[in-house]
Amino acid sequence: FRDLFKAVDGVTTGPRSGQGQISSAIDMKSDLLKLKIVQFEAMPGRVEEIQNEAVISDLSYEQKYLYKMCLSVQNGELIEAQLETAQPGVLDNARWLTRANRILRLYVSTESPMPQLKRLVHNIVNFYASSWFTIKRRFHFWQGAQNYLDIIKSFRLLPVGDQEIQKRALVRNSFFAHPENILVGALYSLDLENRKFAVRKILEKRANEEGSLRVFRTPSCINFTANSLRELLPEAEWSQLPFTSPPILSDLTNAQIQGILEGQDPPLLHCEAPCHSQSVERAVKLMAEATGRYSEHQNQR
Repeated sequence: FRDLFKAVDGVTTGPRSGQGQISSAIDMKSDLLKLKIVQFEAMPGRVEEIQNEAVISDLSYEQKYLYKMCLSVQNGELIEAQLETAQPGVLDNARWLTRANRILRLYVSTESPMPQLKRLVHNIVNFYASSWFTIKRRFHFWQGAQNYLDIIKSFRLLPVGDQEIQKRALVRNSFFAHPENILVGALYSLDLENRKFAVRKILEKRANEEGSLRVFRTPSCINFTANSLRELLPEAEWSQLPFTSPPILSDLTNAQIQGILEGQDPPLLHCEAPCHSQSVERAVKLMAEATGRYSEHQNQR
């Protein structure tokens, strides 16, 4: 989303400012919260209602704001009257979620939004926020590769111009498209063909591993037409990328893995690691607030 925003509205000029018209309108010095809600145009999007109350309660205040505002934009009216006076969050270039919040707040106060604003809002409700909440719903480590695949599928529905801008970021952040993560996701997939693929690859790796140093390098090429986990990487990447049998599966014996092909359910993983970095993001927020209070922007590097 950062890459798209820069392409649409220009680069940032400080920790909480930018050079474009939209940046000025959502700036912390603007009167954004004083703007009245208007009869805004509904924007079709892919943010779905979250039925799991545990997921809702785990959202931060700003994530809940994003969720409610996305549903409002998709519905064409605020789903809660309190959203008109609710704080969308402090604008900071280290945290793009609050920038998305403020863009949505501007949109619902604009009767005739300019094309650039509509483009950003369309991307938020169809890609940025929808991907965010997909990850929040399916937060287990073994679901990370499937989340990445679903993000790729959403990406394919974007306008071509947006795809050209945001594609680089998807390749750059393809950690869950790494072979080891794909194999974990495929092994625990409901798709039998994915499971067969994972069992074969894992047993092959275990048979040929020599105890050498493990190297983790993200893929340089992603199959953006993939519809399943086993298609996510081109065949050449499986041959060129160094990878091992997934370490997180080290407690599973070969017999347990082979048994999956015979209809047995995969054994439960003892690792409770999430597939997202929300804890890190919250630390970034605190660090940004602390440095902003005690140091000028040019001295924060």
